[in-house]
Amino acid sequence: MTANTVAVIGAGASGLIVAKILIQDGFDVTIFDREKHLGGIWSPDQAYLDLQTQISAGFMEYSDLPNTEGIYS
Repeated sequence: MTANTVAVIGAGASGLIVAKILIQDGFDVTIFDREKHLGGIWSPDQAYLDLQTQISAGFMEYSDLPNTEGIYS
């Protein structure tokens, strides 16, 4: 393991953005999560198919990765 190797525990919204920033800063990142799909609340393992929300789709996306498919709108 080198000084530029980082483990991110948890692949929800926060873990994914931390991994993204670390990769942009030149780190070798490994993400660990107990679920088989990444994404936390956005993962098919965690999402409730019939759940409705009053949160705007703009709050459920990253600024550089817009929710173009409208999955959470």
